[in-house]
Amino acid sequence: MSIDVGNYYPFRDGRIDEIENGLTESVWVERQIGRPVVKLLNTIPSKALMAAGRLAGSRDRVALPISGDNTKAKEIVAQLIDRIGFDSVDAGTIAESWRQQPGSPVYCTNPTKEELQLWLKKSTVLHLPPTERRD
Repeated sequence: MSIDVGNYYPFRDGRIDEIENGLTESVWVERQIGRPVVKLLNTIPSKALMAAGRLAGSRDRVALPISGDNTKAKEIVAQLIDRIGFDSVDAGTIAESWRQQPGSPVYCTNPTKEELQLWLKKSTVLHLPPTERRD
């Protein structure tokens, strides 16, 4: 299992035609490295990651989305996230990981588990900037 914590930014990374034409970032990463990935930790700023961890059961505990195609791998990652002080929400397959990319409602918002579940459900391609929309 590999973990994808990155985000594609054309101004920084250069233009990647496959992503610009609708391929989900993490699917592109999987193809580049030749192995499945689990997408997480890409929605939280590093300063919040250092400061926002809370004990399990805390009302203000931040939740992070986890996307991937391997259920067992996502469970392992969820345990890791719990140990560092965060809840997690299964955000679907790696192809659905666009819901946690820059421009989505969950990006850099530090939601609770309940908020994250709701925002992921309501997330649509229309929330993403035009160059990142997935149809």
